[in-house]
Amino acid sequence: QSAWRITTAAVLAQDEMERLRASPWPAAPSAQCCEYFDADARWLAAGGSPPPGTAYIRRSSVDPLPSNPGGACLVQVWVAPARAAGATHLVGVRSRRVG
Repeated sequence: QSAWRITTAAVLAQDEMERLRASPWPAAPSAQCCEYFDADARWLAAGGSPPPGTAYIRRSSVDPLPSNPGGACLVQVWVAPARAAGATHLVGVRSRRVG
């Protein structure tokens, strides 16, 4: 069960990382998003409170990199099982093509 939870969390994190890296360039820092998934990694809801049946919680953010705010963003995704220890945290930098 532990391996299943870790693998599911990693897949949810990677899916969100790919979506964020492919999205339009952010004009301003993002509000941290929080989403909830069931044990089969099906989306349940987004917002402040986990609904019944929540097995995974996913948070993500995209923020300008302080050293190059107009040309690079820090992309972060966290996924954690709702009732177990351990979390997956992915971090990436997205740069803007100049020219």
